[in-house]
Amino acid sequence: MSRRMVKSWDCFPLIVEFQLKVKMEDNWIDSLKKMFFTPNLEELDIHGSMALKKKYMPQKLYKYREINNFSKENLQDSSLYCTFASTFNDPYDSTLIFDPEFGKSYASGLAKQLIKKTDITPEDLDFLDEVPEPLIALLQLYFEKFPDPKFSSNESITKLAEYFLAQKEKENLKTLSEFNSHIQNMYKICSLSERIDSILMWGHYGNQHKGFAMEYDFHSLPLSDLMGRCLWPVIYSEHLYNGSELLNNVSETDKSFNNMIAIIAALHKAKDWEYEKEWRIIVPDSPTSPPQNFRAPLKAVYLGSKVSDVDASEIYSIATLNNLPVFKMQLSQHEFKMIPVPFTL
Repeated sequence: MSRRMVKSWDCFPLIVEFQLKVKMEDNWIDSLKKMFFTPNLEELDIHGSMALKKKYMPQKLYKYREINNFSKENLQDSSLYCTFASTFNDPYDSTLIFDPEFGKSYASGLAKQLIKKTDITPEDLDFLDEVPEPLIALLQLYFEKFPDPKFSSNESITKLAEYFLAQKEKENLKTLSEFNSHIQNMYKICSLSERIDSILMWGHYGNQHKGFAMEYDFHSLPLSDLMGRCLWPVIYSEHLYNGSELLNNVSETDKSFNNMIAIIAALHKAKDWEYEKEWRIIVPDSPTSPPQNFRAPLKAVYLGSKVSDVDASEIYSIATLNNLPVFKMQLSQHEFKMIPVPFTL
């Protein structure tokens, strides 16, 4: 074997170690889900999930802002503004789906009502689990015991079943809408990004590159700090989060309930937003409490590439009074890329 070949094989363990490390880092979100998304409080590992996300928390997170009195106040006070998800530009923000029937069929619900209100017995309904259309079968049984000339044919009973299902679907949609509206107007949220060089984000959130961004270091905070505990990674998915498993336990008094569901819903976003590489602060709060600023570990300031001289001077003055370094985004001349460079007046 040649000396060159030996050196190649010597590198193989390093390659395997690197691949395993990458795989482990990709899978840490799955570990977080197991600790935090469990249906029962007995299995909920808050401390473990906090320690895990702290391990993978970026040392730098950025908040893109346009320049106005509110953003200048956050710069002056080293703070972040947290508000309701209902005010965000994503209509699906902090929403989920779930089964309003809690895992039970509509027919089984009606069957229970009939047992209570008529002389139909549970034994009469044993066959419902074996038929393809249990609601139609249930209605057929009902009109056999309680005849009605308007529903004497299979066709009329089928149409009645379709009407019932359509009404129930409307009711379910209303339940979902009201539940999601409650979540969107409950906790206070602030979105941050791992990226400072996103052309799209400077355009969308940095006033067409005329604004600024603030860099925060949450990684340096102790595990006990509120802002660090409230900071979570966003999980991107092709589908809305299905909270049926968590919510099913609401109706079961013998099991505890993972009431972190509002946080879990707020962590899920569509794949379309994946380029933002978002982490978000989610502060448990009362729906009646207004949005507010929270102190955060501000470390540096970045000016947009199109910021005006007047705005640059004002932001620079505020930053230097707070001993914060200032950078300005510089456009590459050869590729679609922005680079932060030190800025002084």
